Amino acid sequence: MSASLRKRLRPTNLLALLCLPALGIAVAPWLAPLHWLFDLLACFAAQALCCLLPAAAVLGACRRLRLAAVFGTGALSAAAACLLAAADGADAEPQPNPEGVALRVFGANLLFGNEANAGALLAAVRSRNPDVLFLSEVTPAWLAAIDARCATTRSGACAPRRARSGWRCCRGCR
Repeated sequence: MSASLRKRLRPTNLLALLCLPALGIAVAPWLAPLHWLFDLLACFAAQALCCLLPAAAVLGACRRLRLAAVFGTGALSAAAACLLAAADGADAEPQPNPEGVALRVFGANLLFGNEANAGALLAAVRSRNPDVLFLSEVTPAWLAAIDARCATTRSGACAPRRARSGWRCCRGCR
């Protein structure tokens, strides 16, 4: 193996290459208003921080100071996004709309093939008494169990398709 190839395959270069996607995620919260894809990536700022901070420390300890500075800046960006998100949602109590009607929504992933737990799901639905019930991974067996106990007023995707998703608007599940 040539010296040039050995230099390129240094462990610090591999570490930087593995952590490179986290840099994009670290700046995504600041770009979120521009496009929905940035908004999606902005959800992972904490994970980017957990990747970038140790990478910056290791690169700094290995005297790869430029790379350490880049990854450290990314870690600071991710940390600031996490702190701002935590502070923004700290006092976010839902406020009733005086002009509208309150709507209770309940969503659950039914976990395809897990029809034995229909009773537990229906107990949770009964305790919350939602106006809208959204279920993903709906199978015909789940649909039958839900329809047997809920007085369905309106529904969409009555027959589950390959995507195994659908929604139900229920009133008074028993």
